[in-house]
This record gives sequence, C-alpha cells and structure tokens, in this order.
Amino acid sequence: MAAVTVIASNVNKTPLHPSGVAPHQEHTELEEELHETAHIDYDRVAIIPNASVPALYEDALVYETGSAITSSGALTAYSGKKTGRSPLDKRIVEEDSSKNDIW
Repeated sequence: MAAVTVIASNVNKTPLHPSGVAPHQEHTELEEELHETAHIDYDRVAIIPNASVPALYEDALVYETGSAITSSGALTAYSGKKTGRSPLDKRIVEEDSSKNDIW
C-alpha cells in the first residue's frame, strides 16, 4: 500500500479569514525577496495585502499576547521590555550613496 500524505487544505480559519492560510502555495515575488533578505519562512506565515481594520484587530487579538480593545475602540498591545525610544536609536536617512540598497 502506498504512503499517503495528508495536508490540511487550510489552517487558521476565522470569520474574517474564512479561507484561512493555505499551505504549499506558490510564493509571490515579494515573499521570495523578503525571504532572501529577512530569512522568514513564508510557509509558516501569510501576507495579507490591504487587510481590513477588523482583520488586523482580529489577528492582533488572536496572535499577540496582551492585546486588547479599549472602551473607545482603540487596539492596545503589550510591547515587551522595550517600550520607548532610546536616545541612542539611529534613523536611516535617504542618501544617494545608499538609495539603491535601502529604498
């Protein structure tokens, strides 16, 4: 008898994401580029372009520990140990010498 591999047709179904995150789809050019740059495994994450505000809220509430919606409707999130900007933080400024590499 031949071995059969069972792969879920999709995962992480929610009312705002009824189709869930489908595994083993072809990667977009953006995903390939970001994978090469940031080394992110896009088989385990999904990029949802132009996600609606309710979808972003839902994802934050489901996946981000400490997130909540305030009585005024604002989304709050726990930022961890680093909660502010350090005076030593650096900012990248667009310059002709690095423009093609960064921007």
